[in-house]
Amino acid sequence: MGFDLSGVNPKMRTEEPDENCLHDEYSEWLDENPGVYFRNNVWWWRPLWEYVCDQCSDILTEKDRHRGNYNDGHKIGKVKALHIARRLDKLLKKGDVFQYEMAYQEWREQQESKVPYPFRESNVREFSKFCRESGGFYIC
Repeated sequence: MGFDLSGVNPKMRTEEPDENCLHDEYSEWLDENPGVYFRNNVWWWRPLWEYVCDQCSDILTEKDRHRGNYNDGHKIGKVKALHIARRLDKLLKKGDVFQYEMAYQEWREQQESKVPYPFRESNVREFSKFCRESGGFYIC
């Protein structure tokens, strides 16, 4: 199971390739237009969304925080998406995300049963870029 986020009104830098394009061409287009699509499988999404909810509790409503745990099409509007991106960028710049990653890794290693939910600074960075460029997004 995965969480596929689609930008509502993403910033477009290049024209979308036609439906007969090669996979590599489509992947390159997505890289050039990071607000179009963001995907995490359930193992990556849960800790990312938990971190976003903790750090953006003044931005997201209780409904947003709850519905972000389901891939049922909940919409996060453009203004909220931009505020999330700005907050995450600030945390990335200060080194807080990296410190959280290290603490999270240490916690995972101390668990008797292995915890399959990873957390990485690079995933936060990609999500922040998506939020900034998405024009709002749907969580599907």
